[in-house]
Amino acid sequence: MDTGRQKDGKNTHTTTTAVHTQHRYEASLQQANLQMKQNVHRRFQEDRTALTAQPAEAQQRFRELQEADEANAAISSMARTKEMLSNQLAASSSTLALIGDSSGLASRTLGHHKGLRASIAESHYLATHARRRAQLSNFLLWASVAFLAAVVLFIVFSRLFGGLFGGGHVPTCAAPAVQAVCVPPPAAAPPKHPEA
Repeated sequence: MDTGRQKDGKNTHTTTTAVHTQHRYEASLQQANLQMKQNVHRRFQEDRTALTAQPAEAQQRFRELQEADEANAAISSMARTKEMLSNQLAASSSTLALIGDSSGLASRTLGHHKGLRASIAESHYLATHARRRAQLSNFLLWASVAFLAAVVLFIVFSRLFGGLFGGGHVPTCAAPAVQAVCVPPPAAAPPKHPEA
């Protein structure tokens, strides 16, 4: 039991020591915090006194700080402008290269189209010439057919109706290998008169 009481006493003593140590730390932290606030307040008062005591120097310092801020802003703006111009220059270079490629392609296409135009003109001339030759061939064919039909009709007409119009017998011509000899028609017998 004494041992337990001793342990409880030690635990109580340890707890009490920890609590006192914690209070001591909190007190020193509050003291440091208060000291820092006093230092900040004193520094603020000193700066305020310096500013009110020497307004010309304070204004000069304020102007210098403002000019420095403006200079930094201008430098940042110029850096951004430089980057933007670099990007624009790269884009312009790529666009110029693309335009050059397109110009070369357009030139090659134009040359190809000129060649096609010459080929089309030649094809048109050949098609027109072939059409005229076909028309001439058709004309000659129909003229030959008409001439042959006229000859056949003439021969048939002469054979059938030759006696009516006094044509008599149409001579037949033999055509040996050396020269053509026309055989005359046989002589017509004199008409017989009945005796009275």
